[in-house]
Amino acid sequence: MRQKLSQSITTRFIFLISIQVITEALLFAVLLSKFDLSFSHSNSSVNICIAIAAVTLISFTVSLLMTGLLFIRPVKTLSNNVRERDPMKLASLGRTNITELDLLAGTIESLSANVADSSSKMSNILDVAGKRMAIYEYYQASSQVYITKHLFLLLEEPDLSLHITGFIPSNVFDAKMAKLEKFLVPSQSTKNNLVFHLDKPFSTSKWIRMITIHSENQILGVLEDITDEMLAKNKMEFERDYDILTGLLNRRAFFANVEKLFSSPEQIGIGAMFSLDLDNLKKMNDTYGHHYGDEYIRALSNVLNVTCRKNTIISRLGGDEFALFMHGFSSKEEIRSEIVRLSIAIHNHSFNLPDETSTELRASAGVAWYPDDSTSYLQLIKYSDFAMYSVKKTTKGVFAEFNLKDYEKDSHFTEMSEHFEEFIKHKTYEYHFQPILDANTGNIFGYEALLRSNHSVIKTPRQLLELAASPSQLYEIEKITWFAGIKAFNDLNVAPSSKLFINSIPEQQLSVSDTSALERTYCHMLNRVIVELDYGGGANAKYTKAKQDFIRNWGGEIALGDYGTGSYNEDMMKDIAPKYIKIDLSITQNLTRDENKRKLIKSIVTYAHQRNAFVIAEGVERQEDMFALIDIGVDYLQGFYICKPSKKPPLDFTIIKSQITNYKRQQALKTTNENA
Repeated sequence: MRQKLSQSITTRFIFLISIQVITEALLFAVLLSKFDLSFSHSNSSVNICIAIAAVTLISFTVSLLMTGLLFIRPVKTLSNNVRERDPMKLASLGRTNITELDLLAGTIESLSANVADSSSKMSNILDVAGKRMAIYEYYQASSQVYITKHLFLLLEEPDLSLHITGFIPSNVFDAKMAKLEKFLVPSQSTKNNLVFHLDKPFSTSKWIRMITIHSENQILGVLEDITDEMLAKNKMEFERDYDILTGLLNRRAFFANVEKLFSSPEQIGIGAMFSLDLDNLKKMNDTYGHHYGDEYIRALSNVLNVTCRKNTIISRLGGDEFALFMHGFSSKEEIRSEIVRLSIAIHNHSFNLPDETSTELRASAGVAWYPDDSTSYLQLIKYSDFAMYSVKKTTKGVFAEFNLKDYEKDSHFTEMSEHFEEFIKHKTYEYHFQPILDANTGNIFGYEALLRSNHSVIKTPRQLLELAASPSQLYEIEKITWFAGIKAFNDLNVAPSSKLFINSIPEQQLSVSDTSALERTYCHMLNRVIVELDYGGGANAKYTKAKQDFIRNWGGEIALGDYGTGSYNEDMMKDIAPKYIKIDLSITQNLTRDENKRKLIKSIVTYAHQRNAFVIAEGVERQEDMFALIDIGVDYLQGFYICKPSKKPPLDFTIIKSQITNYKRQQALKTTNENA
């Protein structure tokens, strides 16, 4: 079989021109032979012109026909091959024996092979990555869909024939994907970014995200298993909105839900706000430990969940304080029936104790009515708080309705409550700082942040804490401690090595959202923070542990305050493992006249140093006490003798440094003389 030789377009074009010239010459010769070439005849010139035109027209027509045969038809053949080929398969276009067209065909085939190779590599990459991602390409013109094999694995498709990397008919793909629509989560989805929750019976819950990119004739889709991401998000949202101990709404979420409800008052009907306080929790903690205290709290939350109707918003605000809002009733009597039912359920619940005895749940509650007492949920909370605290002063364990006359009579409570709200709302406070010096050098080690009031009525921190009767109010003070305290310290522009001591409130812990905000705002400061804890009395070990973990994760430390007066024991010291121990001022004063105090401080210093902790002596008010503490071996000094708390404390203490240096020199000289 004779092999055809490939020719270039130029060669074929020259060949056609040559044929055209030869054809014209032959035709011209034939025509001339039929005419008289004598120039004497009058029509000879006209005849010659006609002959030339005829020859040109005939040769041009022949050339066009040959061009179609030799050039246009191969181009058309290649075009048809490209158009009719299966885009899902490697291109094989055949040869035209025209060099340029064959080069073009070869380039198309090479590109097709590269695309197929890239597709194969992408599939392999996804295979290596595991079953958490898949891709599909929907070719609308060919009614074919290219998929990677994990696509239908992700979607838990039982048809194993679809667990492939390759092409499937688009109608099969459409039918399978249509089943996915019922799992769509609209609140999490946008037009080209869809989220599905595959929550099927007898199957593990799974979250899938599908991102689509549309072009003219193609849709590219990427599916990803985002189960871990969604579980983490849901966990974060749960911790943001729910109390970890009880699973009830937390304070922030309760206010958000109530505020949303009050924006549509037509849904409320007759409503009642409850402030409910669990009786005897402190006694339970102190007698049986915080574990049983937590179980006591859980027991009440379980009763509330089981007994209250669905149209009740239930929350644990913190500590032993709960809040409820019942709504959607047509009369107060209906709600009073619910109150009786709830009260009976609480009193009938028996709580087992570790000594094999049991006790009843006891809770006191105040009730304020919507809309009779107020149409403001904040005012209702204030009124129900008043009713609850009033009943706890008289007869614990009952539900009492708010009485406006009693409220007006108790003007002091009302007035002081309003003063507290003013204090928080208008920020009538500032932070002062008291320096803490190195006992060996007199250099500044750090500063203790101390809250100071600018309020006309609330004058002292003690007064402020006495006014903050509820956990929600104490939480506001704890929030101020962290945010305002760190901000004020940051504004001092002291040495970067200086530490900040802050006094955290027992049984209070920043919420997840406030903790995140603190980290975003002051992440550069948290490694300098030392949290001072008073781990005595009714302090909650759970909150203490959370604060430890939080500040140590950021490189900060823990200090124990008022050491020597609290009920600290060896187990507590092991649990907290403080880096600093602050000796209470009741022990550090008048040391020159009290040998017992000096011995006690010496034992504390020895105890702390054996545990790699440092000792800070508070309340240093006289020079002789400072020298006595240096002799005993404390590490740091703090008190009025060194510096009173101020908004802008000194950045150096030259006189104190000189006193310490001279005293240590004198003591060294004295020791030398005694040994001589």
